Amino acid sequence: MTRSSGPSRLCHLALLTLSLPLVALTGCAEEGLPQLSGPTLPIEDSTFTLPPSEASASNPEGHWSREQRGVAMDKEDVLLLRSKGAEVNEALGTLTLNLPLLSLQSNVACLEEGAAEEREPLAQLNQTLSALRDAGLSPERVVVTVELLTPKQNSLYHVCLNGGEPRFFTPAHRAHVLSTLRELAASSEVSAVTLGASLNSYYHLTDPMSGFEHKWDYPNLVSLYHEAYSAMKEVNPELLVGPGLSWGTLINTTTPRVAEELELNLDEQAEADLALEVALRRSVWSLLTTREGELRADFVGVSLRPNTVEAPFNGNADTDVATLEAYYSELALLGTPINPINSDPLEVLPLAFTQLDWTSPNGANANLKGVFLTGLKVALRHVNPLWVSWLRLSDLPKLPAESSICKIYTSAPKNYPESFCFAALFDANGQPRDAWEVFTTDPTP
Repeated sequence: MTRSSGPSRLCHLALLTLSLPLVALTGCAEEGLPQLSGPTLPIEDSTFTLPPSEASASNPEGHWSREQRGVAMDKEDVLLLRSKGAEVNEALGTLTLNLPLLSLQSNVACLEEGAAEEREPLAQLNQTLSALRDAGLSPERVVVTVELLTPKQNSLYHVCLNGGEPRFFTPAHRAHVLSTLRELAASSEVSAVTLGASLNSYYHLTDPMSGFEHKWDYPNLVSLYHEAYSAMKEVNPELLVGPGLSWGTLINTTTPRVAEELELNLDEQAEADLALEVALRRSVWSLLTTREGELRADFVGVSLRPNTVEAPFNGNADTDVATLEAYYSELALLGTPINPINSDPLEVLPLAFTQLDWTSPNGANANLKGVFLTGLKVALRHVNPLWVSWLRLSDLPKLPAESSICKIYTSAPKNYPESFCFAALFDANGQPRDAWEVFTTDPTP
């Protein structure tokens, strides 16, 4: 499928910046924000191409193999594993660990040095793996997501900087991120690391105190990701490293804002194509390549946790497949970067579905997960992901209200949204939801 950037009348928008230039890390004076500087790129009548469809007539329902299937787990899943371990091992070949990069700062107060060390991703990895294996889990592959933003995607996990909030240009924060990721890369347990669950959401964050958008700092996030990729590959060349991105953020936030900025009509296909291309250049492809056109990713992690009230779902988990297919038809573009110098296509990167869930505010509608997943798998059958990870294995009990496990996760320092407590394939009583059967159905031989 070839997409055109639209009619030639759009070429009068020359000199618009398509991809943000990197911000120099020096000269970041406290009295003002770092200034964006660098060359701009003209919009031209360019084209970009989706990779060939991988849809198979033999797998019309989009089922994933055991090797591809995985679920994020933590110590709260130990109880379920003691009774369901054999079933889980038989159904899943991949274990995902979501590890927040939370060290000297608890989002409330600084931690003692010893306690801080226990919260480093490598320490969390070893502790969690040990607990899960003792409970009977025997994964064939371990993949890790290191979260740089908080679970609500509204601020940064960070080191304690004398009470100051970090940004991605802050030398102490950058140094801590790189040091932590080098340590993690040296672990023989891990085969792949996704950096961030949805890094592109940072492009749209607004500081609640100052009102400043974080967009000005996005180039610093890009450069830090590039440095982290290179550092981890130096430690372990076999390790797969890639950014975690949100499809919903790209489609429902970045692209419409680009269209508004450029006065493009999203109801006109050619203009919608151009808006999407600009959005990809700014918030996605800039992560995947350096300004010289060198790749800095082995795969692209994709979060598929839709905002269920937004289009095309509009609160309906049973959205018809044709609508879902249209919504996800261009998903593979996340992994098709172009050379920023000459716009030539670069190597097509595989995708991994790093977070799946139909967000449920409580347990009452959590059974909609199976309905959602049934349609989603069909809509995504044109993509062959490296792995697919559901967000949780078992629900977090909400009772007793004041001292529940759910409250531990939704309070500081974890600060997960309450929907996280009901994100699992098994309920808090250990009973499988319909989504478990849908998720673990094997492809037809």
